[in-house]
Amino acid sequence: MPACRVCQSDIEPFIDFGRMPLANGLLTADQFDTEYFFNLAAASCPRCTLVQLLEQPQRERMFNDR
Repeated sequence: MPACRVCQSDIEPFIDFGRMPLANGLLTADQFDTEYFFNLAAASCPRCTLVQLLEQPQRERMFNDR
């Protein structure tokens, strides 16, 4: 299980939406085959109460010139 990004305690998953594309991708029809997906699941830390994603999408995929 991943550790909390703030206090390094064990985190507890509470919802999983499955594989999702990034928001605001604004792809054209010819880009659909290469669309990036990641597992959108959230967890909470019982120690510091931070809610966080279990899998952080790749930064290069989130911020680009597309």
